[in-house]
Amino acid sequence: MRKDILVAIVTGILAFVGAVGGTYFSSRLEEGRFERQFTVQQYARVLDKRVALIDQCARARAQLLRAKTIMSYADVEAMRLAALKKASGRELELLDKMDTGVHGSHSHALQQEFSAIRTEYFSCVQTGGLLFWPRTKQAALALNTVKPTWYESPDSAELTAFITSMIDELGFHDVVGRKTSDSD
Repeated sequence: MRKDILVAIVTGILAFVGAVGGTYFSSRLEEGRFERQFTVQQYARVLDKRVALIDQCARARAQLLRAKTIMSYADVEAMRLAALKKASGRELELLDKMDTGVHGSHSHALQQEFSAIRTEYFSCVQTGGLLFWPRTKQAALALNTVKPTWYESPDSAELTAFITSMIDELGFHDVVGRKTSDSD
C-alpha cells in the first residue's frame, strides 16, 4: 500500500513536471515565433516606406523642371511690372498689352504649385536622410550644400547620387541596423 502511494505521488509529480515543462517550452517557442514575426513585419513596413519614398523622390525630381518654368514665369512677370513702373505713354501702352499670363489668380495658383513642388522635394531629401543609412544621409547633406538653386539642378550629380544611394540601400539593413547582406 505504501508502495502504491509512492508510485501515485511520483506519477503525479512527473505528470506535473511534464505539463509545466511542456507549457514552458511551448510558450518559449511561441515567444520566439512572435519576435521573428514582429521583426519581419517591421522590416516589411520600413521597406514599404523606403519604396514609397523612392517613388516620391522620383516624382519630385521630375517636377523640378516645372518649378524652374514657374520661376521663369515669375521672373518675366517681375520684369514686366518693373518696366510698367518706369514706363510712360507709348511704352506703357505696349507693356500693358504684353500679357505674360502670370497675374491675378493664375499667379497665385503658380505660387501654390511651386510651393507644393518645393515641399515635396525637401520632404524627400529630409525623410531620405532619416529613413536610409549612411550613404543616403551623406548624399542628403551634400544636396543641402548644392550651390545652384535646388530647382535648377534636376540632373545634378548630388541628386543622382542621393536617389542611387536610396536604391542601393533599399534592403541592405534590417530594422535594427544590422547588416543582412554580405555585398557592399
